[in-house]
Parts: sequence; structure tokens; C-alpha cells
Amino acid sequence: MANTESAGPTADVPPVRYRVSGMDCAKDAAQIERAAQSAGVAADDVKVSAATHIMTLSAPEARLPDIEKAVAVTGYGFDRIEGDGDIPPNPAHQDPAYRRALWIVVILNVGYGVVEMIGGFIAGSQAVKADALDFIGDGAITFLGLL
Repeated sequence: MANTESAGPTADVPPVRYRVSGMDCAKDAAQIERAAQSAGVAADDVKVSAATHIMTLSAPEARLPDIEKAVAVTGYGFDRIEGDGDIPPNPAHQDPAYRRALWIVVILNVGYGVVEMIGGFIAGSQAVKADALDFIGDGAITFLGLL
């Protein structure tokens, strides 16, 4: 009901873009979109890209404070992007928080792999050793992505 009401007026409204910080997957993007929709934004009027960390919103300027409050409850940071430039100069792969998160993934994967490998030798289980190699492989691939 609210979606059909907001679809008409937003047709002529220029999109507003926000840089989203703290988001790292498509599930987070969907959560932000649902939060905006709970403020009465039509599904077609809000898009969040997990790749670029940008939320594009088509809504009248007067409604933006209410929408910003609704999406703020998700816990992510939102900074409005002014101007017509393309993607902001700080893409996700250069974001220090994103790189720190990847280092944590590398350490956890390799760490659990080593612990599980030791457990596999103690238990004499080939299946546990194979799973340990999977952990170590995931950590190595993430490490290569960091490089």
C-alpha cells in the first residue's frame, strides 16, 4: 500500500546516493533495503550495492530524514554523496575496515585449519584432516585476494 503511494511522486525525483560503511555482503544490502522500505519507500526506489557499498534512493528531499532514521537502525554508517561523480574514490577493496576484516578471515581460517589438522592427527581421522585442508585453502585464497 505504501509502495504504490510513493511510486508516483518519486518518478521525477533525482536519485540520492549514500556511501554505506560496515556492510560486507548481499544479506546486509537486503537488510538496508528492507529498512528503507519500512519507511514507505517503494522497492524500485531503493537499491543497495554490496559491491560498491552505495545506496541509491529515489525519494523527495522532505522524506529523506525519516528514511535515514529507518536505515540507521541497521547499524551501518551512511554518508550522503554530493555531486554527480561516479563511484567515490574509496572502493570497498581499498577500505581499511574491509581489508582488516579479510585479514581476520585469513587468520581464523588458517588457525582453525591448523587446530583441526592437529585434531585429525590425534584422532587418526582422514575426514577431519581433509576438512582442515579446506579451511587452510579458504584462508590461502582470501590471502591471495588481499595481495
